[in-house]
Amino acid sequence: MNKLEGLIGRTKLTALISNNLTDNQTQIDDGIGKSRRLIQTNGVLQGDLLSPILFNALTQDVGAKIIEETDTV
Repeated sequence: MNKLEGLIGRTKLTALISNNLTDNQTQIDDGIGKSRRLIQTNGVLQGDLLSPILFNALTQDVGAKIIEETDTV
């Protein structure tokens, strides 16, 4: 969220995304039984429609950072 807010500011959209990512719970089903509910504290849920967009926002400066780091060597 810090990276996203750094890119577009603290807006209603970032608040909505933050609320969507808060208190995500998951449960593992191995075909025999189910685990207790686990609270996901990092990342986004697999299959979440926002995942590709948030990944792009998070990694948008990776190329520039690589160039910056290799130019100083």
